[in-house]
Amino acid sequence: MFTKTNKRRNIRTVPLFIFVSASLLLASCAPVAAPTAVEKEVTRVVKETQVVKETQVVKETQVVKETQVVTQTQIVKLVYGNLPRNETLIIAGTASNDVWDTFSMMSGPLTNAYSGYQQVGIEQAFLFAGGKYYPYLAQKWEYNKDGTEMTLYLTTNATWNDGKPVTIDDWTFTLDYLHANKDKGVPFGTMLDTTKYRTDGTDKIIFSFFDAKDPKKAVPNWRFHQSIASFVPLAKHVWEGQDPLKFKNNPPVEAGPYKLVSCNADTKTCIWQRRDDYWKKDEKLSPKYIVFTRQPEPDLLTQDLISGNFDLSQLNAKLATTAVMPKNPNISMVEWPDPCPRQLMFNMEKAPLNDPAIRHAMSLLIDRERAGKLDNPAAKPGVLPWPYQGDPTSPFVDPADLKNYDVGVFDPAKAAQVLDDAGYKLVDGKRVDQNGKPLSFSIMTFDPSVHGAAVNGFPQMMAEEAAKIGVEILPKVVEVGVFFDNAQKGNFDMMYQWVCGAPQDPLAAYSFLHSRYYKPIGTATGFGQHLGYKDPATDALIEKVEQGNPADPALADTYKQLFHTVTSQWLYVPLFSLYQGFPWNNEYFTGIKNQVEPWYWMYQFRGMLMYIDPTQK
Repeated sequence: MFTKTNKRRNIRTVPLFIFVSASLLLASCAPVAAPTAVEKEVTRVVKETQVVKETQVVKETQVVKETQVVTQTQIVKLVYGNLPRNETLIIAGTASNDVWDTFSMMSGPLTNAYSGYQQVGIEQAFLFAGGKYYPYLAQKWEYNKDGTEMTLYLTTNATWNDGKPVTIDDWTFTLDYLHANKDKGVPFGTMLDTTKYRTDGTDKIIFSFFDAKDPKKAVPNWRFHQSIASFVPLAKHVWEGQDPLKFKNNPPVEAGPYKLVSCNADTKTCIWQRRDDYWKKDEKLSPKYIVFTRQPEPDLLTQDLISGNFDLSQLNAKLATTAVMPKNPNISMVEWPDPCPRQLMFNMEKAPLNDPAIRHAMSLLIDRERAGKLDNPAAKPGVLPWPYQGDPTSPFVDPADLKNYDVGVFDPAKAAQVLDDAGYKLVDGKRVDQNGKPLSFSIMTFDPSVHGAAVNGFPQMMAEEAAKIGVEILPKVVEVGVFFDNAQKGNFDMMYQWVCGAPQDPLAAYSFLHSRYYKPIGTATGFGQHLGYKDPATDALIEKVEQGNPADPALADTYKQLFHTVTSQWLYVPLFSLYQGFPWNNEYFTGIKNQVEPWYWMYQFRGMLMYIDPTQK
């Protein structure tokens, strides 16, 4: 499945000379490159008669007009071997993981996030995009009156890319398989700890929810559809008997609209081809081929965009607007606010980061406004774990908590005072703990071209301020794949991360704090980052929100308590909200607009793909 491709020499052109008469053109199939029709007026004698009048001969000539097709030489650009450029969408991302021969999410949801596998290979139950759910492997859901059961209606005509049907047996196999392997940190592994299921016919699964401490006690779960929406069934005939952390699923057998052609680990380039037998016939899938590749360094990427070699990339907005767009009029900027505000996370299983005073001091060392200005568009300092504009007023927040716990405040002098008061004294210029050990922490981030310069800028700035009060902070930049692996296994001190709470129902800002996701350092959590946090009182608040109906105004008080818990203990602290922007090449494909959510990571890419149209018909 691996082929060698020279990334810098992946384009060639082939001249095609086509001479077609008008009659043949109408009767034939469309050519690879349509000829240019030019109308010419031509005089042709179609009838000539002679009339003899006395001694004078008169000739009558009838003249008609015709349209002739004059074919000009057409150039078809071929890329990545033999792919027609005008049928190939090329996405240059920042993939730096080393997993290119395994197509699975079992060792973490982001292990293979940039190969195209999660973008166009898999199929979820639903896609959530633009504020609505789109049906894919499931059609709808229904709750009973008290929210203790939810019926999921399955899609019955879906097929795997090997031609076999997707059945209810695949769904139930996957539910049981993931639960049986929950100790390996697989996604959805713990779902059946609080959920039971039964089937009804061949197209319905009924989920019922219970108290983990008392399985006989039914509890409501009004948000279950939100989690099951991203569920990806496995092909039973492929996965049965396989170890989830060793099985490569290569070539991937999935139900998505594209099938893998090749994946090259050397160039980090994967090619996918549209399935002719894709079961969802009403889906817009304009590109015949989609290429996911690792983008080069900014100087080379700039030249590639000027030449039109990529359709989408992560070149920063400043370079795109000043260096690329003036030289390539087909390039335009697509911008949108990122829905997930950035946070600084702490590994609270590591002393002294288990001390709230340390975490408080770390927050006071972050100059959020200065770091945000490193980005273009500038990242905006934030205080809430969900997106908002202007005043952070919310029914889920007590404004007093923002002031009392220095949320978003930059104050190095106060950081020093907090450490002094907590017993972390300054000895010979170094801040030490109660055992005399100097305070030293690393902050893990990754390639700044992924999320902007502020991502790596804020740790450097923190390090400078921390040094002034005797604390050592070591910025640690790692590859993307290493970043997510370390995050899940707890191999970090502090780390950059994002939280995607919804302004109307911000459960996602807190759910990962539940002790059900706790794992010892070195074991993958199967649920995002490892924080090493366990607290029964916090668990109870999270469970109360989980079991509540989002439409119930009474939940606001519980949310306020959760916000108070996070801010008063500095379980994680806010950084900034990014305003994303990337250059889009309109030469071959169009349809992307600022109001569309142009997310090309993981399955969210499908929400962008549905808007893409070919520029060249």
